[in-house]
Amino acid sequence: MLASAGIASAEERSSSRQDRSDSAPYARTAGSSVIQRQIERSTFSTSGEEASDPAGLPPRDKNIELVSKLSPTGGPGGSIAPGQIADIAVHKNAAYLMSWSEPGCQRGGFFSVDISDPARPRELKFVPALPDTYHGEGAHAVAIDTPAFRGDVLVTNNEPCTDEAPGGFDLYDVTNPADPKPLVQGAGDFGDDDGTLEAVDPVANSSHSSFLWQDGGRAFLVIVDNEELHDVDIFDVTNPRAPRPVGEFDLVAVAESQGVDILSAEQGNGGEVFLHDMVVKEINGRQTMLASYWDAGYIQLDVEDPSNPKILSDTDFTGKDPETGSETREGNAHQAEFSRDNRYILAADEDFAPYRPRDFQITSGADAGDYPATEVGGGTSVASLPDGQLNGPTVYGGYGCPDPDGAGPRQGSDPIPPRDQAGLPPLQSGEEAIVVLQRGPNTPDTGPRKGQPDDPENPEESCFPGEKAAQAQAAGYDAVLIVNRHTTGGAEGDSPFCGSGGYPQGVSMVTLCSTHETYHRLFDTEPQYDIPYNDAEEPDVGDVGERILGTADFDGWGYAHLYDTAGGKMREVDTYAIPEANDPRFAFGFGDLSIHEWATDPDVDLAYGAYYAGGLRVVSFGESGIREVGSFIDDAGNNFWGVEQFTDRDGNRLIAASDRDFGLYVFRYTGPGAAPRRVAPATATQTQPAQPAQPAQPGPVGPRVRISNRALRLSRAGLAAIRLACPSTARSSCRGAIRLVSGRRRIGARTFTLDAGRSAFVRVKWNRAAIRELRRRKSMRVQVTVDATDAGGVRGTNTRRITVRPHSAKAPSSRPR
Repeated sequence: MLASAGIASAEERSSSRQDRSDSAPYARTAGSSVIQRQIERSTFSTSGEEASDPAGLPPRDKNIELVSKLSPTGGPGGSIAPGQIADIAVHKNAAYLMSWSEPGCQRGGFFSVDISDPARPRELKFVPALPDTYHGEGAHAVAIDTPAFRGDVLVTNNEPCTDEAPGGFDLYDVTNPADPKPLVQGAGDFGDDDGTLEAVDPVANSSHSSFLWQDGGRAFLVIVDNEELHDVDIFDVTNPRAPRPVGEFDLVAVAESQGVDILSAEQGNGGEVFLHDMVVKEINGRQTMLASYWDAGYIQLDVEDPSNPKILSDTDFTGKDPETGSETREGNAHQAEFSRDNRYILAADEDFAPYRPRDFQITSGADAGDYPATEVGGGTSVASLPDGQLNGPTVYGGYGCPDPDGAGPRQGSDPIPPRDQAGLPPLQSGEEAIVVLQRGPNTPDTGPRKGQPDDPENPEESCFPGEKAAQAQAAGYDAVLIVNRHTTGGAEGDSPFCGSGGYPQGVSMVTLCSTHETYHRLFDTEPQYDIPYNDAEEPDVGDVGERILGTADFDGWGYAHLYDTAGGKMREVDTYAIPEANDPRFAFGFGDLSIHEWATDPDVDLAYGAYYAGGLRVVSFGESGIREVGSFIDDAGNNFWGVEQFTDRDGNRLIAASDRDFGLYVFRYTGPGAAPRRVAPATATQTQPAQPAQPAQPGPVGPRVRISNRALRLSRAGLAAIRLACPSTARSSCRGAIRLVSGRRRIGARTFTLDAGRSAFVRVKWNRAAIRELRRRKSMRVQVTVDATDAGGVRGTNTRRITVRPHSAKAPSSRPR
């Protein structure tokens, strides 16, 4: 059976990191049967080009009004190319659309758009990225007020198209959105993977996402480091013209140092552990980061001291998949947002592969048996073959990288043997001719072997899986099996990891990935992992190998979660997917039907979701779960990536979304539970379209019931008497519920009613298991959460931790409130 590659050590995890040239800066559609699985953060699907296909999902506009849309034309090449637009940031009266990349890597940058009149957005300016670099995920714009800078700042990530191009991040002064000014470009981590951020390289590491926040008189920035295990990089940008490193962190190591194991529970399918995205929000006076850590789940951290992050809680992917019933959940913790009251997080698991390998076997020879395998992002699934399986004889084709000038196999690499000259045995009915290609080759750019090829016989630059597949297709093969190369983790770090992406237009090739051990077993040689390679112990190009068999099961597209943030292990309340995402009839030819990201409303329990070809979705959420209340797909289809909520100068709650093939969409949700119009002061007519309107005034805030922090002891009857106070500002009364938890343990709950300005003890009955645990431990820290509404129906939440001791123990002295 197919085995997943669990990540158990730093060496094993490092073997799954890709070199810049291992993962494509862009992916190009390989036909309507393409399945794009995002294994690596810098790869994305372009099968959204199929969203306008007649077979795409039908248009819809349930409870969503299209206010306007704009396709920019002022960038390189004029009109938007399919897949060009990436994320969106919205700040004051401007939207910023990130321009990703395309085969020539000449369109990187961002568009500034005036949305002061949301019904008539106007393109202001295109700002190019640094040469051979592009922006993508996690663009973010905020107002900064520090001793060194006062104004509006936009942060963008940088992902390079070449080894020489810069990574890291850019900061722009967008106080005037019509004329953004660079503050710093190409800043980031120039160091090794050692936790120091000390500069040793000429360009910063590639970065996939970024987030900017201010805390008091200082401003900070966190980015995703694509190239290191220490992939949480934090910088002090109090002076945005001169960022200073704060620290780089491997959250697995951070958790271990604090006695927390974020990997002990079941991980997602594939076991890839890395940071993909993050947000930071002040909660109860503390700066709190929410990190999306792929197959390890979602992690809350206290970053009040950014140089010393502390793990607060996390999620995992334990148990059967709640949407499809698969034995192992897919995982892929991609992006998440806190709810308005921080009680929940809305999480998005991105998954471009509605099929996963079921069985992968060597079916002939002395080493016949089961081996681990995965599908390759950008390649075609085995499920697309007429009989739904890949089987047939194999031949070794080397590394299969093309010449940099496109004139054939590059110098130093052996050409792939043409199929008609490879000496393969005759194909049986239903079989395919399969070429085996090795991941890489690799030349380290850091560490003691920096600049020395791992395989001295192949010193050339590595290439993308799609480039290998294109060479295989040109040589006449039906399918490709890519196998992992030698890694620093040796046999322990060997896993089915082969990079992803880079499939040229017109290349539709079934592609699977397996381990380096599989490679040797196929050609009847003993597995070797030494660095540098001993060429005498490796198979030769042209060697004919054993037969293989690969099959796949449908496991749906990416979907969403709702988690309760209380406790050390966040509780999954519900999951959500559009119906087509769990229907195998929609696996091919309908575009990507995975969720990408959420934006949560600041006033009501609504979330707005970018769902690629599934369009824009609006859901309500709470303890009863997630319920879809709105949806939109345009007549020609959509391919939504980014989504943000914002309030216009008239106080209307609007939604901005980025369509990868078009540009900007602006919506208004009109269904049940829509955010009320905020009351804003009148403002003078603007003379410059890009100048911001006066900020809208905050909407109504519900009663924040005060909770006494007095330590207490349980009564003989198992009751905890907690004093609550309804603020005098509440309308008439506070009606709500109080909940007690300790870690993952639920202790008790009850409802209450208090008149405005009054306080009283509310007695909460503890369950028997909690009482037994309290007696055993003699003392427990308990989290108390109070949700309440006043007579006007406006809701507020408060949380506090208190110490509780059993009845027989002496209660500690009380502390002042």
